[in-house]
Amino acid sequence: MNRITKIDSGLVRGLPGNWPAFTVFKGIPFAKPPVGDLRWQAPQPPEKWDGVLDCFRFRNPPMQIALPQKTLYQEEFFPVPEECSEDCLYLSVWTPSRHFDPADKLPVMVWYHGGAYKQGADHEPEFDGEAFNRNGVILVTVPYRLGVFGYFAHPELSREQGGHSGNYALMDQIFALEWVKRNISAFGGDPDNVTIFGQSAGGGSVQAICTSPMARGLFHKAIIMSASALQTLADSMTLADGEDFGVGLSEYLGKSLKEMRAMTSDALMYLAADYADHAPGKPGLRYKPIIDGHVLTYDPGKTFAMGKNADVPYMMGSVAGDSGLFGLPEEDYASFTALLQKLYGEYAPAVLKAFGIHDDESLRATADERRQAYAIGPSESFAMNRTALGQSPIYTYHFNRDIPGHDHPGTFHSSELWYVFGTVHRCWRPFTGVDFDLSRMMNAYWCNFARTGNPNGDGLPEWKPHTAETPCHMLINESEQRSRDVSENLTLARFAPILIDIAHRCAAHSPVGV
Repeated sequence: MNRITKIDSGLVRGLPGNWPAFTVFKGIPFAKPPVGDLRWQAPQPPEKWDGVLDCFRFRNPPMQIALPQKTLYQEEFFPVPEECSEDCLYLSVWTPSRHFDPADKLPVMVWYHGGAYKQGADHEPEFDGEAFNRNGVILVTVPYRLGVFGYFAHPELSREQGGHSGNYALMDQIFALEWVKRNISAFGGDPDNVTIFGQSAGGGSVQAICTSPMARGLFHKAIIMSASALQTLADSMTLADGEDFGVGLSEYLGKSLKEMRAMTSDALMYLAADYADHAPGKPGLRYKPIIDGHVLTYDPGKTFAMGKNADVPYMMGSVAGDSGLFGLPEEDYASFTALLQKLYGEYAPAVLKAFGIHDDESLRATADERRQAYAIGPSESFAMNRTALGQSPIYTYHFNRDIPGHDHPGTFHSSELWYVFGTVHRCWRPFTGVDFDLSRMMNAYWCNFARTGNPNGDGLPEWKPHTAETPCHMLINESEQRSRDVSENLTLARFAPILIDIAHRCAAHSPVGV
């Protein structure tokens, strides 16, 4: 079988997959290495090459600080330390096309990994394209610059770059979509049927891409996994905010922008992380998408609230462990209400009422329903709002399969990735037959959605779209796979409309609105 195909920068050769009818191309350069003078510049087209480029190995992950050993996410997703590099813009393609025939017109899924915008890689052990290939879908996994390399704004950079700076990671992600548009037919893919999907920070990236004017027309469906959607109360990073932070980092380092560009990757990464941990201002993510007026013209949450995002079919969902992302304390009523006040301000009393909490006893009694409502709230409010706006279909889900293992981790944030990618067989955990069945089901749903905008298919439990008549989400665990009505969780039914109201008020009164 000939595993060579031609893309716009030259010939590439792939490898047989574990199933030899499939082919994987690992580490295709989609941009020039963003090093030297290209640090903190928009991605540039790669140099063309002569001959055939063997795409047989994944390239180094983007620059990032390794997770501490023996922690959950290190053991789960980063079992082997890898050398990182700024030279990281190499995507990978898995295809079931036998002869890379453009006439195949296979649906394409483009994946953005998570990691709080500062960690992760496109080739973590849970990621693989062969389950997608078995369902007739091409998978493209995309790395992007992280941390200070991906989200650093500075007034001098803004002057260099036409009045904006900071969103280099988002530009990498969109640049990869442009590459897909130009080249995916060479792998048997359909450039007019592209689904973008991502989880956690990758889901936040998908949400941002769905609101970016630079990405319009480059994708046709979107899956947002474990991201914030309409939640808009966390301060957006404006360009002014980003530039102030960048100036602060420059002063902390005692270096000019030119000198910062000359720093070694390691020195810059560690010092920038230290500054982010101790810089003045509110705690939270310091390196993240910026409302720069170019890549992002408005806050994504507010844009979604007003329905001015890309009007394509959406799938959005959560896992049970998402409820702990904001660290809601459960020990007593006083500390719980104090944090709600911090998170929701003037809206805190309404949220407290929705949660049905008025003392320590009610705090304990409502814990399970409240945690589930908090996890599902972002996707449910997004779906309700989208339905009210009369926009294209949305399918929502909630995954709450407790993951087996001696550490009893429950359903932790990111645990669904083994299932969606069909890689439970790679994990060290004692998965059983039910886990393999759930994985086959979930991967089929995701692939069906990429193919048609509807996750349903033969042999699968019915997944109803969220509509005004059927306000529901797909519940996925070891004992239930069904469309569950919102009314089955009264806390969720009360909480989601509050999130919509907050989003609309913020959009109407914020200078960073639509």
